[in-house]
Amino acid sequence: VAQRNNVVYDAKRGLSFVAFDAAYRGGFQTPLLPWIIDHCHGDVLGQVLSFDTNILAAAECTLFNQLTVIPIVYYPLFFGITGYVQNLDADASLARAKAQFTTLCIRNWKFWIPANFLQFCLLPNEWQVPYTCAMGFIWNVILSASAGDARVEGAASPSKTR
Repeated sequence: VAQRNNVVYDAKRGLSFVAFDAAYRGGFQTPLLPWIIDHCHGDVLGQVLSFDTNILAAAECTLFNQLTVIPIVYYPLFFGITGYVQNLDADASLARAKAQFTTLCIRNWKFWIPANFLQFCLLPNEWQVPYTCAMGFIWNVILSASAGDARVEGAASPSKTR
């Protein structure tokens, strides 16, 4: 995972991203994607927009994922797991989340809204998880470069580690 200003690879930081991605993609997203597809058929958007049902369904899946799952599940898990593995206490992890949440959400939406829309619009169900894993690898490089090292950012001083 991307690491700036480090001559030596920070294995603990890298492990924090691996642990987060395994928990989110493996433990949460894999069962969530079929649920989203089964429950978002374009009916809600179809009440206010007149488009092809497949386009409306893909838009509903994307909007549900990006506007509900990402802020409520993804980022709390991200800041909690990466903070914990990088030895931050709860207060330091929360301070880091408050400092970076908005910027990372906007960056996330710029990358994932088009990626999710194409995914839900074009891919059969059996390719949903492999696609998100491949795109997730690219996203993790962006996220790692954007979120930085939890222990160096000022959100965590030595007194704020656990």
